[in-house]
Amino acid sequence: MIKLTAANAENESRTMTKTGNTIVFLAPTISRQGGGLADPVRRTAQVLAANGHWSIQVISVEDRFSREDVARWQPLQLDLLRPWPPRSFAYSPKWRRRLNQAAGDVLHVHGLWTYLSVIGSSWARQHGKPYVVSVHGMLNEHALRRSAWKKRLFAGLFQRGILRRAACLHALTSFEADAIRAYGIMSPICVIPNGVDLPEAAVMPAELPPWSDRNPEGRAVLLYLSRLHPIKGVVELIVGWHQLKRRRPELTGRWLLALAGFDEFNHRYELEQLVKKFQLQEDILFHGPIFGMAKQAALTSASAYVLPSLSEGMPIAILEAWSHGLAVLCTTTCHLPEGAVHGAAIEVEPKPGPLSEGLEKLMMLTQQEREAMGQRGRRLVEQRFLWKHVAERWDSVYRWIMGRGDRPECVQL
Repeated sequence: MIKLTAANAENESRTMTKTGNTIVFLAPTISRQGGGLADPVRRTAQVLAANGHWSIQVISVEDRFSREDVARWQPLQLDLLRPWPPRSFAYSPKWRRRLNQAAGDVLHVHGLWTYLSVIGSSWARQHGKPYVVSVHGMLNEHALRRSAWKKRLFAGLFQRGILRRAACLHALTSFEADAIRAYGIMSPICVIPNGVDLPEAAVMPAELPPWSDRNPEGRAVLLYLSRLHPIKGVVELIVGWHQLKRRRPELTGRWLLALAGFDEFNHRYELEQLVKKFQLQEDILFHGPIFGMAKQAALTSASAYVLPSLSEGMPIAILEAWSHGLAVLCTTTCHLPEGAVHGAAIEVEPKPGPLSEGLEKLMMLTQQEREAMGQRGRRLVEQRFLWKHVAERWDSVYRWIMGRGDRPECVQL
């Protein structure tokens, strides 16, 4: 077990526990291995703790990146348990003991289909404590199709009852709230989006972008920065690019598509074969996952951002692109309609044809028009998606389920 405790966080924890303000986060991962789940959990916890109203404790399980990524969670108290196989189920016999030691006033369970849901709801019922479940996109249609029979079995035994007994469920978007209702769950739902931090405009990354040595002609770069997974729609994007190149080669000749992210299920090999089939090696570049200053360099140097997902809960990647002032091409199934409404994104259906048309529309914009689109995205982030706004909503939800305040506007009964 790893235990990270900063002195100021520990002193605050003792004080806050006395007043009954301890929130315990149960998370299936705290590292980059969790894709887009770990960062929103981390920043929600950090901002809530920094506001001084709550003592936040996080319990999770180890994985191959947790020892490296644990420092990003400071100054929070963090407990990581060593899971039994299979790691994805997140089982450890030490969960109940750690929950007893944490003595939380509210449990916040992140994600579905793991032992966290089972032990969290069991402990909460035993001790008469309310719990919240963040669904994180795991009840969307595409998500339910993966390992469908396992999820149906787990749902019948545990998950549906766990969701129905929750004091509140958390949806990232109104679309996800509808998916929860379609699943037959009538518990209260709070709709709270993911957030993002604004980069410091005056600080430029010292590193060059990862494509710098492969772009001698200085072509504009369309950046994809997410997992390489079939659900992300990169196959459809490559086919759409191929269609556009056949139709408008003078447009694609001025752009590069940079694909960066973790490879899952050996999907990168499939994508590379597709690129070879269409002879797009000079147009499409592959990179592994990038973090830290390399990620900042990529976002700062790109000309636009693309996310062609077939299904998303709510993609922080788009919020990060907007925070860097990038124009965005995304699919309707990214569930960020605010982008198109406010002129910050080009939104298309997640199919090769519409993606090809979206690429054409994006590439025909002048640099000034793309920059104006990106600045509209940045303003949208400043108004709705900063972490301080997210934390304010969570503060009101926790107070409500503890009987200390009125029902917040973000909660649907």
